[in-house]
Parts: sequence; structure tokens; C-alpha cells
Amino acid sequence: MNVIQKKSYELLKEVDDICNENDIEHYLGPTALGLAATYQGHSADSINLDVIIPASEMQAFVDAVNKENRTDRTIDYMGNYKNHLSFTIEYVDKTTTFLNMKQGTDVSCYGVKVTLLPLRRDVKGFSGTWAGVLETGWECNGYRFTKNITVKRIIATGIVRIAMIVGKGRLARHLFKKLCKVYSGRSELVAFKRPKQKQFLVDGKYYDYPVNVTFEGRQFKAPSDFEAILKAFYGPLWREKLLSMNKAYSSTIISSRVPYEDYLRECRDSGHDIRDLFDGNRRNMIDGAFVLKDFKAMKQAILIAKRSGDRLHFYEEFQQKREIIQNLYSNKNYDKLALIFAEHEEKTLFYLNKKLGFCVSKEYFDIQCDIFRYEGRGYIIDKLTKLIPEEHYKPIV
Repeated sequence: MNVIQKKSYELLKEVDDICNENDIEHYLGPTALGLAATYQGHSADSINLDVIIPASEMQAFVDAVNKENRTDRTIDYMGNYKNHLSFTIEYVDKTTTFLNMKQGTDVSCYGVKVTLLPLRRDVKGFSGTWAGVLETGWECNGYRFTKNITVKRIIATGIVRIAMIVGKGRLARHLFKKLCKVYSGRSELVAFKRPKQKQFLVDGKYYDYPVNVTFEGRQFKAPSDFEAILKAFYGPLWREKLLSMNKAYSSTIISSRVPYEDYLRECRDSGHDIRDLFDGNRRNMIDGAFVLKDFKAMKQAILIAKRSGDRLHFYEEFQQKREIIQNLYSNKNYDKLALIFAEHEEKTLFYLNKKLGFCVSKEYFDIQCDIFRYEGRGYIIDKLTKLIPEEHYKPIV
């Protein structure tokens, strides 16, 4: 496991411990279960994991986490964040950054997380019911709401918009409690529902008689026929589907060391508040595109956000190699320094081509400049210096 995967696995163990200590029924979720079945742990690219608990136990989990009152952990769900998209709970590591640029403000905590999905025991609680209309409408009022749009979803969205007159936060809390109660029964079939998708059913006996599976050397509870569950979630080609889902996160800013709050502050201090960007996208309410007058500004803001993410990436990498870098620099070994800074140099030139300066900190910028001089490209330095914001010369943390 790499550093960020270790953080994710630590969260999974913590969720397991919290559930065991509080007698909360729980099982590996589809992503974690698929990884356990295929790799017995993380794959080369996987990060976030998931756990399934009965809908009736979700409030108990919230109460257990709040009781622990840890400063390095938080939960994100409809009961404490009015824009939370779905009937799920996110258990988040606040010391990390995992910010999906396509997810927007559907979550408030942009850290590495374990997602808790509800096991819906009463399958009659959704289809054709008031709770089902509210849940669908709630999801469709989230970020990129027009994905897979239908007449039913338009009606549900309108109903929830009207219901928001009582206050969005109040409605979110009410809906969370209602859904926990609606799905608290027992039935031969159990239901799952991914956000903005149809509900599907599986045999409840798989969860009545759980088995143990291994994930990174530790035993976790899982449904008895996990292959049947994975086929229900992902289709008959679930292994291929899981591989495609866990490939590189091209639209995600990730750091195992920099807290997401520090990252958001760094963006805000540079004059590009990511939350404002997401709020603007939400207001436009157009899936995959923006109104023309905002397109250029949005594109530039996203590029600047990615630059901040790249700064986090290289800062973390260089800090881990700082002693080696300093020794090479003091001995003027620019050939080996150029190898260490090769990816950084490529990224610097990429942003320069976009008329943006790139600087991790003054210490590492000075080293990159000397590498440019050694390579006979000192003319680049003046162009970069004019484009770099003053605050980027300071260390990120």
C-alpha cells in the first residue's frame, strides 16, 4: 500500500472497530468487497473504500462517532450538511485532501474517506412512496443534477424545491431520519440504491448469514455469496468494471499530508475560492457544460485549482526527499537533481504555456531555476517569475 492507501485502510479498520464496539451490523461495501475478492486488499490505484450498514443503524453510527469527538476525523451526511447529495455517511480523515473536481459541494469534507451505504431492509419503502419521491428529488437537486434526466425526476426535483421553503438544512435532517425509519423493517429481499440510479434487489439471506473475507491481512464481515452481490452492483463483468473505477483519478486533487482545510485556505488566499467555483456550477444547473459567459472563467478557475493540487503533490514528494535534494544541491549535482525534478519541470512548462507560474516553495523554485540554468534554459526563469503569485514562494504548510 502507498501512503494514501494506508490512510484509507486505517479508516476502514476504525469503522469496523466502531461498529463492533457499538453492536452495529456491518459488512464490506461493493468497492471494498470487490477489492478483497480480487486482490485481498487495495489494488494499485484504489483509494476510497466503503461499508454497508442497515439503514436503521445509521443514526447509531453517527452517535458513536460524535461520542468519540476526534479532532482528526469527521462525518459528512444529510443530518449535518444541507448539500450532502445522498442517503449515505462519509467517515473522513481531516488530515488529508481528496477533492473530486466533478463532485462539487455535494460533500463538505474533502478528505480520504470510507463511505457507509445503507442496507434497505424494507423494500417497499421506496418505490411509489413519498419517501422515494423525496429521496429522488433530493438527489436531483445536487451537483450536475441533469444527469439521466426523466419526467419523474423533474417532478421530484420540483416537489423538493417547494419543500425547501421550510429550510434546506431542516429538510435534509428530516429526510435522513425518515429514510432511516422507512428502511428499518425486515424482508426476504434487501434493496440498494446508488445516487441518481434505480433501486435494485438482492436476496436478504446473503446478509443474514455473513462470512469473513480478508482485506490487507485483516478479517472483515461480508455477505455469504459476495459474487452474487457484486454482479448485482456492477453487472456480470464486475471485475472489469471495478478495474475501470479504480484507475487514475484525473479530476481529483489528492494529498496524504495536507489537510483539506489547509488546501481550501490556500486556494482562497490566492483569490480562487474552490467553494465559489462549485457554487457557480451548481447555480448554472447544466450538466457537462456551463453558460457561455462563464465558460472561460470556469475553465481558468479549474486549471488554477489543479495547479494548487499539483503544488500539494510536489511539496509532499520533495519533503520526503528533502535531505537527498539538499545534499545534491549543495554538491551542485544537477544531473541527478534534474532526474528528481523531471516531472516537476514538465509540469512547470505546462503551466507556463497556459500563462501561469508554478512554484512549490521558494526553496524548490530556486533549485528548479538552477537546473534550468544548467540546461541552458535560463531565459525561462524571468517568464516564470513574472507569473508566480507572491504567496506561492512560501511553504504550503
